[in-house]
Amino acid sequence: MRKLLNILLLLIVVLSACEPNEDLYNELDDLKGKYNESIEYTFTAEDYKAASKMALELATNSTEEAYASMIESNLSFNPVFEPVSVLGEFLADKFPALNEGSVAMVTYDYDAINLEHQMPFASALKYELGEDDYDLIGGDVSTHGIFFPSANVEDNITQVLDSAYKEAEEGDMVYTAYRFSETEAGVAPPMDMEIYSQDFQDFVNDVDSINKYGWINISQAGTKVWKANDYSGNIFAEVSSYQSTGADTAWIIKAIDLDERYIYDRVLTFDVQARYFTHEGLKVYISEDFDGEDFPSATWDDVTLNFNIPAETMSDLANAGELDLTSYGNKTIYVAFRYTGNGTASETTTYRIDNVVVKGLRESYKKAEYYFEYDGSEWTRSNDIRVLQAEDYDAMGTPGKYNNFSEDDSPYDYLPILLENEADDYPVGEVVMVSYKYYNGSKTVIIVEDYEYESGVWSPVTTLEEKTEQYVHIGTGWIFDPTIRLAMTAGDYQVIVDYVKANISADLIDSYGTADFYTGASGYYGNFDLRVSERIKNDPDTYSSLTEEEAMALIDERVQEGIVFMLQSKYPNAVPDIVGIPVDYFITYDTYNNDYSRGNYTVHYRCSSEGTPPQFELIDGPIDNNAIE
Repeated sequence: MRKLLNILLLLIVVLSACEPNEDLYNELDDLKGKYNESIEYTFTAEDYKAASKMALELATNSTEEAYASMIESNLSFNPVFEPVSVLGEFLADKFPALNEGSVAMVTYDYDAINLEHQMPFASALKYELGEDDYDLIGGDVSTHGIFFPSANVEDNITQVLDSAYKEAEEGDMVYTAYRFSETEAGVAPPMDMEIYSQDFQDFVNDVDSINKYGWINISQAGTKVWKANDYSGNIFAEVSSYQSTGADTAWIIKAIDLDERYIYDRVLTFDVQARYFTHEGLKVYISEDFDGEDFPSATWDDVTLNFNIPAETMSDLANAGELDLTSYGNKTIYVAFRYTGNGTASETTTYRIDNVVVKGLRESYKKAEYYFEYDGSEWTRSNDIRVLQAEDYDAMGTPGKYNNFSEDDSPYDYLPILLENEADDYPVGEVVMVSYKYYNGSKTVIIVEDYEYESGVWSPVTTLEEKTEQYVHIGTGWIFDPTIRLAMTAGDYQVIVDYVKANISADLIDSYGTADFYTGASGYYGNFDLRVSERIKNDPDTYSSLTEEEAMALIDERVQEGIVFMLQSKYPNAVPDIVGIPVDYFITYDTYNNDYSRGNYTVHYRCSSEGTPPQFELIDGPIDNNAIE
């Protein structure tokens, strides 16, 4: 601090003399860049969300994307995305001022998901049947692109998936989406099917926004163009010649591909509204030869008379009717709305267009999604997992809007209720693996989780564990540091005493049960007693015949043996490394020395192998801390 004050005083003098001092600025920058601190931080819901987004950037396939999304949805890390994969970046964003030498103890929840159980489903390939697949079956399946009772998916899926996966191996799993009907072709009433729909709700209130999503906005004459506007939360396309200084001609045009093989009786429909009516200024056109650029050369069919275009002021939008598109076949057409007006001639009607839809009819169907597993000769549907279907999302309410869960519609708010309605199908204690869709903010992923039925309640099966890990800033960024530094306390010494009593000899324990004469550990004093005289008195068979040098060597050896006992008891799940980084244990302990002085030492251990118990090897030490200047 004194050095910084001196530098600041010098800076004032330098500035007052108008003589810049480059060395001074460099020294100030160095001080600023070397700010460090030791902090403790516990993850919040927002932190898991941020970590999930970081993990998604690292994901290389759909499986990793699913588990990256689960960091946010489950508020915990998991074995696919260990915290070390993102915490360095997270800490850099969270604490940008901290620099080299900073230490962060980060606490978070970790869910040790049963990957062996879930992974065949979580990593399944994704396949949605297309036209060629239905054609492969033939008959009504080919004609309508739907499976029927007389040609169901179970009898035909092997033919389809064999064609798609010619090198499939036993155990391969495919998440398969297909269409089916519960009745034969032509029995159920046809269903409405949209080919294209635009409600303008994703458009913002400005002129340029009408150029989004393939819409072309053209001012053929004048200065007026179509813009996005809203009223009471409803956004629509709007145009008017109000306050224009002459004649205006404005177009908005959209290409719509009619190449939908299974849809027939196709029509164009939209909603329209006239405000402040002064003239009839809206026409509707369709072109088959517009190339998206050469507007004057295109042929435009005037189809306005097929619609009810208002000729008076309206209080709200209303449907304009339908235009039969059968004559246009399966090609791409361009639908255009042309407005003409003139401000100086008081032709200033405001027109609004909304809900532009091209739709038709097709054979009624439902969409199914299931896992199919290859047994070496054929594909069969797996009954080991409950896959949520479209009707399941619909039954749950708001998740049915997009047939998925999300941050706003958490699966944990809905799935227990859905499964409870099926409780009669499951015994108490049953564990059901569930597959569902989750929107992570950028895309929809498929998540696999276990749910358990206990006491009439379904809940996700989790093995949540709160963990605290250390990260250090090395100047270039934060890195994971699994190093454990332990200054032994009275309880740690007592662990050694209890171990000696149970596993070596109860005769080497003092009358209070707080000290042993094998390692010299004392739970009462919180140290190791290194006095040879105490060993000769309490363990004469071992020490009476030894020289003092030999006795001291054996005492030191047994102290280390006791520290290993303690490590095995305190860290039963120790592993040699975490994500490839060796786990080091720096243990500091106190001694009561042979010359009645007190000592303080540090030893460096490393886990050499995991197990029951784990094994530890001495890497360095003991180092006499009192001898270090």
